Formats: sequence, structure tokens, C-alpha cells
Amino acid sequence: MIVRPSAKGMTLHTMFYSNEIRAAESVPTDKIEVKDQEKKLAQQLIESLAAPFEPQKYRDEYQENVRGMIAAKLKGQK
Repeated sequence: MIVRPSAKGMTLHTMFYSNEIRAAESVPTDKIEVKDQEKKLAQQLIESLAAPFEPQKYRDEYQENVRGMIAAKLKGQK
């Protein structure tokens, strides 16, 4: 998960595949005011969901299927 600053608070996003991840420095963090209650709630959510990240457990089945279809087409299959 990732918590991003937004115009009216913070936004929580679920996982991305490795080819979709950008460096933290590329995310704009304009001056945004976050209420103490929002920070506390975000911290509680993060702590309750925190676990060691094991990227090898996840795969992008959609991309795998598209690549499989492309490979089949290249071999002349339908």
C-alpha cells in the first residue's frame, strides 16, 4: 500500500506491479495541510495492515495472458 498526499487529504492506494512503481522523488508533495485526526487514522491503518513485503508472491496475470496470446499469434495460432 502507499499513502499519497492529495489536495484534500491523503489517498491510500493498493499494490502496484514492479513495472508500475515510480521513485518517491517523482511524486509531487505540494504544500498540503493534513489534520491531526487524518494523520492518526492513517497511522492506525498502516500499522494494522503492515506486513513484510514479498513481491515474489504476486504476479500480473493480465500481462502474462496478453504475452501468451501474442506468443501464440506469432506461432500462427488463434
